[in-house]
Amino acid sequence: MDFKSLFHTITDKVKDAVHHLQGSKDKFSLVELASFIKNDSNTIKTSRQLLGIDLHEYTLTKNDIQFILESKGKLTEKILSLTVTKEGKTLIKYRSYEHKVSTDMMITLLS
Repeated sequence: MDFKSLFHTITDKVKDAVHHLQGSKDKFSLVELASFIKNDSNTIKTSRQLLGIDLHEYTLTKNDIQFILESKGKLTEKILSLTVTKEGKTLIKYRSYEHKVSTDMMITLLS
């Protein structure tokens, strides 16, 4: 399945979950995607504390697409990493230590 078809497959699921889209209805931010992952009923959450820091991992699989979100914090969680893969191929990869990308960056879904 090519990249365009893959995004077309998940577009409907993500659009339903994202309430506050900026600009076009075909765009969403990493924060909105993280919210979608955290709030889905099929998401598996694991938490642990390391050196007094609460760490969380959210894993969700939908239509052969795997979402992995890692965050830290108690009340307000900071996104540490977010990865979306399909059949071993990375579609979206965010790491908080990479300063060239931000959680506010918009992702465009191809139609």
